[in-house]
Amino acid sequence: MLVNDSVKYENRKEIHKEQLCHLNDNLIQTEATFHRVSRELKQARSKSRSRSRSILLRQRENKNISSFIQHKTQSIDHTQNKDHLTYFIDYNYIYFLRII
Repeated sequence: MLVNDSVKYENRKEIHKEQLCHLNDNLIQTEATFHRVSRELKQARSKSRSRSRSILLRQRENKNISSFIQHKTQSIDHTQNKDHLTYFIDYNYIYFLRII
């Protein structure tokens, strides 16, 4: 009877050891997945911040260009312009064309 109990105890001990190994493997895989997902999330946030900064920069540039163009076009007096000049606006310059 004592030998039989000893065998049962060893069998249970072996089963528990296998379960612990399995749990340990799962924990290692979960930890690796967590670190991978954390890195991907960090990269996504960085890209998002970069995209936001570039959009804000473009909006600021467009606002500055817009106010520059508005200032320049307001200073043109069309009534005194005898050569019938027309203008068109590029993002950086105002061009004048003489209509003949």
